[in-house]
Amino acid sequence: MTQKGSKYKQLRILIVDDDALMRGYLKNALKHVTEGVVQEVAKADEVIDACRRHRPAIVFLDIDLAGRNGLELIKGIMGQKSDTYIIMVSAHSTLENAKKALEDGARGFIVKPFNTAKIMEALARAFNQLSAEKGNVKDDVVFVEVDRGAEDGAQNEDDKSGTLHGT
Repeated sequence: MTQKGSKYKQLRILIVDDDALMRGYLKNALKHVTEGVVQEVAKADEVIDACRRHRPAIVFLDIDLAGRNGLELIKGIMGQKSDTYIIMVSAHSTLENAKKALEDGARGFIVKPFNTAKIMEALARAFNQLSAEKGNVKDDVVFVEVDRGAEDGAQNEDDKSGTLHGT
Protein backbone atom coordinates (compact mmCIF):
# COMPACT_ATOMS: atom_id res chain seq x y z
CA MET A 1 0.00 0.00 0.00
CA THR A 2 1.13 3.51 -0.51
CA GLN A 3 1.89 5.50 2.58
CA LYS A 4 -0.56 8.42 2.40
CA GLY A 5 0.84 11.86 3.07
CA SER A 6 4.35 10.61 2.38
CA LYS A 7 7.11 13.08 1.58
CA TYR A 8 8.45 10.67 -1.05
CA LYS A 9 8.43 11.54 -4.75
CA GLN A 10 5.76 10.20 -7.05
CA LEU A 11 6.88 7.30 -9.21
CA ARG A 12 6.29 7.40 -12.99
CA ILE A 13 5.44 4.09 -14.64
CA LEU A 14 4.72 3.27 -18.29
CA ILE A 15 2.77 0.18 -19.35
CA VAL A 16 3.32 -0.94 -22.96
CA ASP A 17 0.96 -3.66 -24.17
CA ASP A 18 -1.35 -3.91 -27.16
CA ASP A 19 -3.86 -5.91 -25.10
CA ALA A 20 -6.27 -3.46 -23.41
CA LEU A 21 -7.25 -6.01 -20.74
CA MET A 22 -3.62 -6.60 -19.79
CA ARG A 23 -2.91 -2.85 -19.63
CA GLY A 24 -5.99 -2.38 -17.45
CA TYR A 25 -5.01 -5.22 -15.12
CA LEU A 26 -1.49 -3.87 -14.67
CA LYS A 27 -2.68 -0.29 -14.22
CA ASN A 28 -5.25 -1.31 -11.63
CA ALA A 29 -2.68 -3.31 -9.67
CA LEU A 30 -0.16 -0.45 -9.78
CA LYS A 31 -2.68 2.24 -8.80
CA HIS A 32 -3.25 0.37 -5.52
CA VAL A 33 0.39 0.79 -4.52
CA THR A 34 1.47 4.15 -5.91
CA GLU A 35 0.05 7.62 -6.16
CA GLY A 36 2.46 8.25 -9.02
CA VAL A 37 1.64 8.61 -12.68
CA VAL A 38 0.85 5.37 -14.52
CA GLN A 39 0.72 5.89 -18.29
CA GLU A 40 -0.38 3.39 -20.92
CA VAL A 41 0.73 2.89 -24.52
CA ALA A 42 -0.84 0.37 -26.90
CA LYS A 43 1.21 0.94 -30.05
CA ALA A 44 4.90 0.23 -30.48
CA ASP A 45 5.40 3.37 -32.56
CA GLU A 46 4.24 5.53 -29.60
CA VAL A 47 6.63 4.09 -27.00
CA ILE A 48 9.72 6.23 -27.55
CA ASP A 49 7.68 9.44 -27.66
CA ALA A 50 5.86 8.43 -24.46
CA CYS A 51 9.22 7.81 -22.77
CA ARG A 52 10.49 11.19 -23.95
CA ARG A 53 7.40 13.00 -22.63
CA HIS A 54 6.79 11.13 -19.38
CA ARG A 55 10.34 9.99 -18.46
CA PRO A 56 9.17 6.88 -16.58
CA ALA A 57 11.33 5.30 -13.91
CA ILE A 58 9.83 1.88 -14.68
CA VAL A 59 8.46 0.45 -17.93
CA PHE A 60 6.42 -2.75 -18.15
CA LEU A 61 7.05 -3.78 -21.78
CA ASP A 62 5.24 -6.59 -23.60
CA ILE A 63 7.38 -8.56 -26.05
CA ASP A 64 4.58 -9.34 -28.50
CA LEU A 65 3.28 -6.00 -29.72
CA ALA A 66 1.21 -5.63 -32.87
CA GLY A 67 3.59 -4.93 -35.73
CA ARG A 68 6.79 -4.95 -33.68
CA ASN A 69 8.71 -6.96 -31.14
CA GLY A 70 9.04 -5.26 -27.75
CA LEU A 71 12.64 -6.45 -27.55
CA GLU A 72 13.41 -4.04 -30.40
CA LEU A 73 12.27 -1.12 -28.25
CA ILE A 74 14.56 -1.62 -25.26
CA LYS A 75 17.54 0.32 -26.61
CA GLY A 76 15.32 3.21 -27.75
CA ILE A 77 13.76 3.43 -24.29
CA MET A 78 17.18 3.36 -22.65
CA GLY A 79 18.29 6.10 -25.06
CA GLN A 80 15.63 8.42 -23.61
CA LYS A 81 16.55 7.76 -19.97
CA SER A 82 19.42 5.37 -19.36
CA ASP A 83 18.39 4.47 -15.81
CA THR A 84 14.90 3.31 -16.82
CA TYR A 85 14.08 -0.01 -15.19
CA ILE A 86 12.47 -2.15 -17.89
CA ILE A 87 10.41 -5.18 -16.91
CA MET A 88 9.57 -7.39 -19.88
CA VAL A 89 6.15 -9.05 -19.86
CA SER A 90 5.44 -12.03 -22.09
CA ALA A 91 3.64 -15.32 -22.48
CA HIS A 92 6.70 -16.49 -24.45
CA SER A 93 9.13 -17.18 -21.66
CA THR A 94 11.88 -18.69 -23.77
CA LEU A 95 15.44 -18.56 -22.55
CA GLU A 96 16.34 -16.69 -25.75
CA ASN A 97 13.77 -13.94 -25.05
CA ALA A 98 14.91 -13.52 -21.46
CA LYS A 99 18.59 -13.53 -22.41
CA LYS A 100 18.11 -11.02 -25.25
CA ALA A 101 16.01 -8.72 -23.05
CA LEU A 102 18.57 -8.72 -20.23
CA GLU A 103 21.48 -8.24 -22.66
CA ASP A 104 19.77 -5.21 -24.22
CA GLY A 105 19.12 -3.50 -20.89
CA ALA A 106 15.89 -4.88 -19.43
CA ARG A 107 16.27 -5.79 -15.78
CA GLY A 108 13.21 -7.92 -15.13
CA PHE A 109 10.98 -10.43 -16.87
CA ILE A 110 7.45 -11.45 -15.83
CA VAL A 111 5.87 -14.48 -17.44
CA LYS A 112 2.17 -14.40 -18.39
CA PRO A 113 -0.15 -15.41 -16.96
CA PHE A 114 0.78 -13.70 -13.72
CA ASN A 115 -1.00 -12.40 -10.65
CA THR A 116 -0.78 -9.24 -8.61
CA ALA A 117 1.82 -10.78 -6.29
CA LYS A 118 4.23 -11.26 -9.23
CA ILE A 119 3.71 -7.63 -10.29
CA MET A 120 4.41 -6.45 -6.75
CA GLU A 121 7.55 -8.60 -6.50
CA ALA A 122 8.91 -7.11 -9.74
CA LEU A 123 7.93 -3.61 -8.64
CA ALA A 124 9.58 -3.99 -5.22
CA ARG A 125 12.75 -5.31 -6.88
CA ALA A 126 12.76 -2.30 -9.23
CA PHE A 127 12.25 0.15 -6.32
CA ASN A 128 15.07 -1.42 -4.35
CA GLN A 129 17.51 -1.41 -7.24
CA LEU A 130 16.67 2.11 -8.42
CA SER A 131 16.96 3.42 -4.86
CA ALA A 132 20.30 1.68 -4.32
CA GLU A 133 21.63 3.14 -7.57
CA LYS A 134 20.63 6.65 -6.51
CA GLY A 135 22.29 6.16 -3.15
CA ASN A 136 19.35 7.70 -1.33
CA VAL A 137 16.54 5.29 -0.57
CA LYS A 138 14.18 8.07 0.52
CA ASP A 139 14.05 9.62 -2.97
CA ASP A 140 11.89 7.06 -4.75
CA VAL A 141 10.54 4.54 -2.24
CA VAL A 142 6.86 3.67 -2.35
CA PHE A 143 5.80 1.28 0.38
CA VAL A 144 4.43 -2.01 -0.91
CA GLU A 145 2.64 -4.64 1.12
CA VAL A 146 1.63 -7.94 -0.45
CA ASP A 147 -0.60 -10.38 1.36
CA ARG A 148 0.17 -13.52 -0.64
CA GLY A 149 -2.59 -15.52 0.98
CA ALA A 150 -5.25 -13.01 -0.01
CA GLU A 151 -4.22 -12.64 -3.67
CA ASP A 152 -6.81 -13.65 -6.21
CA GLY A 153 -5.40 -16.52 -8.22
CA ALA A 154 -2.26 -16.72 -6.10
CA GLN A 155 0.24 -19.17 -7.51
CA ASN A 156 1.51 -22.07 -5.45
CA GLU A 157 5.16 -22.97 -4.88
CA ASP A 158 5.11 -25.53 -7.71
CA ASP A 159 4.03 -22.97 -10.31
CA LYS A 160 6.79 -22.57 -12.90
CA SER A 161 5.64 -19.17 -14.18
CA GLY A 162 6.79 -16.08 -12.43
CA THR A 163 9.52 -13.50 -12.41
CA LEU A 164 13.02 -13.67 -13.85
CA HIS A 165 15.44 -10.86 -13.20
CA GLY A 166 18.93 -9.74 -14.02
CA THR A 167 21.73 -8.64 -11.74
